[in-house]
Amino acid sequence: MNCGEMRERVQVLSLQWEENTCQWQPIRTVWARAERKEKTNLFSKIGLGVPTVEFIVRRQAVTLHQALRWQGRHHFITGIQFVDRLHLRLITAQVEPVACRQWIPRTTYNARNNPIESLEQGVCFPGCLLEKYVAYRETTPSTVEDVTLLLITPKEVALSMGDTVVIGRQGYRLLARHELDEVKNEYEIAREVEP
Repeated sequence: MNCGEMRERVQVLSLQWEENTCQWQPIRTVWARAERKEKTNLFSKIGLGVPTVEFIVRRQAVTLHQALRWQGRHHFITGIQFVDRLHLRLITAQVEPVACRQWIPRTTYNARNNPIESLEQGVCFPGCLLEKYVAYRETTPSTVEDVTLLLITPKEVALSMGDTVVIGRQGYRLLARHELDEVKNEYEIAREVEP
């Protein structure tokens, strides 16, 4: 590996918590060789593939729980390989995180022991949206479109069934959890849209 080939400045990011909010923060900047690949990165087992970028960097402490920022874009590290005794290849998925907020359903009781349903604010976290599918169903008297997406979160963010996730101004209900991956959690989320 020729050191002169590593001409790109890349930030190594780590997830930082402050109270109920986590976000990606730069912890150092390194020189790297970046190469966009033709093949897509299967960042999710049930979502569509995303662009792959490989980075060659000097050997250093880096894990799959970190990410990279290059040319203003976010790259999740999905693989780490040894190139030689001095260099690492970081295989990444180019996926842009969005700000998400968790709302947790709570039931309290009034003086007459009647239940009162409410939502309690949970954590704010960065999540990545991937397309899963769009389904249609006929209802009377109109058609309702179910927009179903896949939300990828860092492993430290755990959502529960019944939670609502707000992304931008849209609220999504949690349909299914896929939490067996060691590095990230995947959630199927949906909202109804009337045309």
